[in-house]
Formats: sequence, structure tokens, C-alpha cells
Amino acid sequence: MIEKHLSRYIYTILILVVGAWMSWFIEIGGVRINPYRVALPTIVLLVSCIVFINRSINLKPLRDNPALSFFLITWMGWSVGSSIGLGDETERLRYIVFVSENILIILLPLLIASSLSLDNINKALSICLVFWVLVSMWEIVTQNHLRVSRFRGSTLPVPTGPFVNNAGLSVSLALIYPFSLLSLVRSNSYIYKSCLSVCLLLVPIIIIFTGAKGVYLSVVLQIAFVATLLLHLSIESKTKIIIKILCSVFLLISAVYLVVPILPSDIAEEMSRAKNLILEGDIGTNESRLQIIKNGFYYLGETWGLGLGPNGLYNQLRRNAEYNTYGTYNPHNFWISLLSNYGIVVFSSFIIWLSRLFIFFVKNAVAGKYEITKYYNIAPATAIVALPLGLVSPSNVVNLKTLWLIFGVLAVYKYKSLSGLN
Repeated sequence: MIEKHLSRYIYTILILVVGAWMSWFIEIGGVRINPYRVALPTIVLLVSCIVFINRSINLKPLRDNPALSFFLITWMGWSVGSSIGLGDETERLRYIVFVSENILIILLPLLIASSLSLDNINKALSICLVFWVLVSMWEIVTQNHLRVSRFRGSTLPVPTGPFVNNAGLSVSLALIYPFSLLSLVRSNSYIYKSCLSVCLLLVPIIIIFTGAKGVYLSVVLQIAFVATLLLHLSIESKTKIIIKILCSVFLLISAVYLVVPILPSDIAEEMSRAKNLILEGDIGTNESRLQIIKNGFYYLGETWGLGLGPNGLYNQLRRNAEYNTYGTYNPHNFWISLLSNYGIVVFSSFIIWLSRLFIFFVKNAVAGKYEITKYYNIAPATAIVALPLGLVSPSNVVNLKTLWLIFGVLAVYKYKSLSGLN
């Protein structure tokens, strides 16, 4: 059936579009067209056609994720309700569209989850990672940047890939890294495994050049988490060897980065210059970030725990911040942004969903009878490990579509794990 083949690959197409073209645009006749903005409504239409052809909607994936369903309902409801008070109708519509986009990215795979293949999803994510790595290495070596990069026109070896900011690239790499590692283990193609292995080994180097220490530490935590699980799980020797090699190289690079300053002087000087530019620009200093957190909690209290509404913290910091943020207005922290903008209820529902999801995957990985069961629970659990530290680096991480893409992937993994499917 056409709809079955379509639903099987439609989400991988969205992954590739978000991964490669999120910040890009094509200019036709003076009009800028963003492929992502075209792809998302097209895929929504195709999914609607699939549902219409089948004359039914499979709501089991949503029923299997009650905490996620509650989070999405409260988030959308609060966003619509709070935006009513905005005087600018265009701004109100923009916020609703923004929240709707993120919710759709999570819901789309769940509506066709039974037709999706986790291996296909992992391959699509891996293709994105390979593309990001190639672009990033080109940026580091040539000191050139794509036109979407904030460093366009500079000679700084700070990679941003197809993203605007370096932190957006680093956190996206950290989130996709576990799924690419799983794809590496599952693949039977020597060429595919060789190419992907090289790219995975380059990821920590790229993150070092981005200067996102929080993300780098989150990947170190991921490696430690996987190593701990491997000590308690029965995994075949071939898989252990692959993972041990990658972990060893990563830890070696970590030691070089954190302990032994052996970088050539010209490269070290460039990285230092890049770091100063970043700290003086949008990302701000540690002090300004602490001030933003203080503002977030202050306005949370002022709104009786309900939050300021979509993009409320950013707008408040620009207008009249209670605590001086030294010219930095973007929250640089997903957690404080979600809490101060959408309130305690939405924030708590998200934390509950993520916590229950992590516990579910870890329990399944430990209790799984089959090796494949362990694989498909370790990868999503490892991705979640990167979130606490990884989401405090990008300047406006809430707008990072790869983040919401991964949330959708996590929800599909849970459904597949409960259903015993791949």
C-alpha cells in the first residue's frame, strides 16, 4: 500500500529537512523560501491523507505517553490563553504558530508510529550528524562559514554547521550522538560504519571548537552513563569493542583538552579570540546568565507561578529587567525559559514526562532479555542524560527545532519499546 510506504519514510524526510535546512533559505524571485517552512505543512497534509485513507487514528502512542499528552495540552492551552492579552495581533499569531510547530514535530511521528522504523530514524539522524560534521570541519579548516552562521564574514574557526549559533550545533550533536552510535552498531555496511565512526570521533573535537563547555560536559556524562550501563549489561563483545574504542578516543581528547594545552599557538590564539567574541556578543558572561536566572524566578513569583507567556522573559528583559543582565536578553537556558514563560504547571509536567521516560528506558535496558531490547533503550536514555547541562548553552534553545525533533523521537522509542516493535 502506498500509504504504508509513505508513512514509513515521511518522518525521516522531516528529520533530514530539519537537520540540513532548518536555518537555510532559497531566494526565488526576491522571495525567501525556507525549505523547513514548506516541508512541515506538506508533511502535515500527507499525514492527514494517510489518516483519511486508513479512516482511523492510532491514539495508542499518545495513551502510552500520558505525561507527554498532559504537557502538550497544558503548553498549548497556556500559550493560546496568555497570548490573548497581547495587543499586537501579528505577534500573537506568531507565538501560537511557534508553539504549534513544536507540538506538531512531536505529534507527527506518534500519529504514524506503528509504520515507522527506528533503524530508518537512526540512519536519518546519522546522516544529519555526518552533514554537520563535514560542514563543521570545513569551517574549522578553511575558517569560512555558511551564510546562515553568525560568524559569516569572520575568519574564526568556530563551527556552526547549518545553524546560526555554535551552541545550537553543539547541543544538536550531543542529542543525536547516541542514536548515531546505535545506528553504527546495528549496521552491516562496512563503508557506512567506517564513515560514521570517523564522524563520531570528530564530534568531541568540533564541540571543543564551539567553546560550549556545558555541552562538552554533557557528552562526558553520556559516555560515563553508557560505560556504567555496559558494566551491568550482557552485550556481545563486538559491540563492546566498538563502544570502548569510541569512548577511549573521546576520553583521550578530553584529557588533552582539559589537562594538556598542546594546541599550536596560532590555533590556540584563534580559539581564545573566538571565545572573547562569543562572550562579548549575544551569549553573554556567566554573571549575566546568573542575572537572567534571578530575573526568571523574580517574574515567576510576580505572576504567581503562572509565567509571563510566550517569549515573555525575553521581552521583559529588553524592556525593564529587575536585575541588570548587561545587555544580554536571550535566556540561554531552556529550563528557566520554560519555567518563567509558561509557569510551574507546564514546567512540572515536562519534568515529570522526561523523568518518567528516563526511568522507563533505564529499567527496560537493565531488565531486557534480548540484546536488541537493550540497544533501543540505552540510546534514548543516553540522549536524555545530555539535556540538563546541554540545554543551558544555546542563546535561544527553545527555538532549536532539533530539540523538539528529538523529543518526538523519544516518544516513538517508548511506544516501540512498549509494543515490542522496531
